[in-house]
Amino acid sequence: MPNHLKIDGKGGQFPCFWLDNSGGKPWSDLDNYGFTPTRTAQSFSKDTTSGSYALSDKFHVKQGEQVNVAAILATAHTQPYWDFGFAILVQGTTVAEVLFAMRPDGINQIGDTGPNVLLAAPSDGVTFSQAYKEADGTPKDATGIVLNGVDYGSIANAGCGNLSTYLSSKCKPSPGEYQILFGMFVTDNRVNPARPAAMVVPFFNVTQG
Repeated sequence: MPNHLKIDGKGGQFPCFWLDNSGGKPWSDLDNYGFTPTRTAQSFSKDTTSGSYALSDKFHVKQGEQVNVAAILATAHTQPYWDFGFAILVQGTTVAEVLFAMRPDGINQIGDTGPNVLLAAPSDGVTFSQAYKEADGTPKDATGIVLNGVDYGSIANAGCGNLSTYLSSKCKPSPGEYQILFGMFVTDNRVNPARPAAMVVPFFNVTQG
């Protein structure tokens, strides 16, 4: 069962695993995986994209077992149009499943105007859910999330806590050895180092399906 993440860029392990997109790691670090976060490679500029990523320990999945991932994407600034987080299930450097790719505000595209640049959709074998609004329609809150001194709650700044998305993905891959690669990035060189967007990973595990 996976229980650890090796973080490259900026992140930590308290109160749970987290990483933000001010880590300065170039997208080219992930070239070996051949993963494009947008639905068409032509619409993605890796030269202007940087952030942080984390790779889990290797773990074995048996017949009928299920991989589960929960994550929170939070932003500490308004209009997170160029921030995005993702998680993919990999075997070595081969992408087995896209678990999610999303902006912190729950939108699946990069940018705000012009042609839509859609982020990669979860793979067909992935059951995916997201929530960025409460039942009454108000935006979800990130109150209580403080990472590296940055408060993502709405009390600290009217432009934060109201732009968070809670994600859940699960899948039943073929038996074998896997890892999960998480990433929190920003494109178009629009990183906000003082108040970056972040990903929190409350848990990832393997259970009986």
